[in-house]
Amino acid sequence: MEYPMAATTLLYKRKTDGTICVSDHLTDLSFEMCAEQARFLRRLDGKTDPYSVETTLTRQEIDAFLEALDEIGFIRRSCILAKSFGTILLTVWIPKRTKLLKIIARINDDVLRVLWLPVLIAGCWLFGTKFD
Repeated sequence: MEYPMAATTLLYKRKTDGTICVSDHLTDLSFEMCAEQARFLRRLDGKTDPYSVETTLTRQEIDAFLEALDEIGFIRRSCILAKSFGTILLTVWIPKRTKLLKIIARINDDVLRVLWLPVLIAGCWLFGTKFD
């Protein structure tokens, strides 16, 4: 990556007053911004120049915004997510957020929510009857 990239662990929630609350569920940090800034942040993919992204923000506003995001920790400049003694978290693959993938993820989530309890009960029953 040669350009800044938005952290992959960000969650975007629209508030009633029109602002967007962006929170990082990995570090529990949050930041409130306008919709145009949130749209700009979502388009930072590490492959495109931040100044070539279509936005109404001026060059000075982009510079100040990128600086603020870097201070908070919402910007990544490498594939390495975190390093510590004996451990390194590396981003291998980032899936694209398309409508089809969102639908598939929602269906998968709903199926898992429905099936976990019957599978747990059947497993406990099989485990209990196996040793009789």
